[in-house]
Amino acid sequence: MRIVYFDTETTGVKPGKDNIIELALLVYDDGQLTEEYDRFIQIPDKLPGKIIELTGITDEMINNEGVAPTEAAEKLMNHLTRDSVWVAHNTQFDLLFIYNLLKEYYPETELIQKLGEVKWLDTLTIFKDRAGYPHRLENMVEHYKLEDVHFHRAIDDSRALKECLMELKLERNDLKEYVNLFGYNPKYGVTGEKFPFITYARQPYFNGLKAYRNILPKTLKEE
Repeated sequence: MRIVYFDTETTGVKPGKDNIIELALLVYDDGQLTEEYDRFIQIPDKLPGKIIELTGITDEMINNEGVAPTEAAEKLMNHLTRDSVWVAHNTQFDLLFIYNLLKEYYPETELIQKLGEVKWLDTLTIFKDRAGYPHRLENMVEHYKLEDVHFHRAIDDSRALKECLMELKLERNDLKEYVNLFGYNPKYGVTGEKFPFITYARQPYFNGLKAYRNILPKTLKEE
């Protein structure tokens, strides 16, 4: 089985308007790390000051070390293999940014089909069934008492994500239940457009570990 832990750093929170500036992929084949990809991506404009402060990424780093968006898009397409499992925290966010990057270079019909062949897993949705608010990646790392992480850099977040997923699995081995299922806050709704290969479900906050019979996937099956 191929599992890809991925993360993006971006110039803002609006896919289609803001851009990816860093892309990280940790690729595991049958449990073994086979590839670690971490690249800055060139953008046409200067970075917002708040993004430089948050990530530590500078215009000089982007200009001197960044790859062309076409290279990043090709890397993504080559790794979107059938039945591979792609894992992120708040996957809807990163998937939207990846989709908007890829559609600049590939026909939308082909792209949706390609994305639909992949299995998507969102640790945010899983963690909401395990612990009370808040649910950021930083909170999950703290909850499972993992080592300190340099957050807001894509490769470090991807490594932390991998460790968190192992903890989630050890806590309760129900991860398969969450494949292609994204929970969302009923107060705000789904962020961005909905993908046809994802099931979106209302997920109100719960203050702790839900009983297995009450996790979001089980609740959906009973409706």
